[in-house]
Amino acid sequence: GVSARTVLQHSCHFAAMGQENSKVTQDHPVRMVPTTTTVNKAGLQSKWWNLQVSGAAPAPACLEGYGRQYAALFERHCGEHRKDHQRCMRKGKFDPLDMKTWYPVCGEPYEVETACAVSLLKEVDVRCRAQLDSAADAVGHGQAPNPKLTKQ
Repeated sequence: GVSARTVLQHSCHFAAMGQENSKVTQDHPVRMVPTTTTVNKAGLQSKWWNLQVSGAAPAPACLEGYGRQYAALFERHCGEHRKDHQRCMRKGKFDPLDMKTWYPVCGEPYEVETACAVSLLKEVDVRCRAQLDSAADAVGHGQAPNPKLTKQ
């Protein structure tokens, strides 16, 4: 059978997804997946997202399966908002885990970044629905995404 990772890696392409050789920097992860908060706020249609949020599709497999493509899309469409939020956090020397201290100062750039991520994820859900659902079916049939698989 085809693994969820193979389906996600090879089937769902955006024009922005060709940026495979991105440099690793503190501000721009090479691989990332949407947060549970983003997934929950977006009201998505594909059954894939519940598997990701529940852990049935493990985070390492998700990162391997579509993390590069999502990181490139996020950087292209929401990267400036992330940088604004990070700049604010660094300037105030805030602890990211202490939201009650940083939110009054850096809440606006955080909310703009989150809104951008939600909007981006809704578009991914629409454009990649068939591929995401196929990947969910593969997970549902016991073919858990395997991060050690190689491209075929």
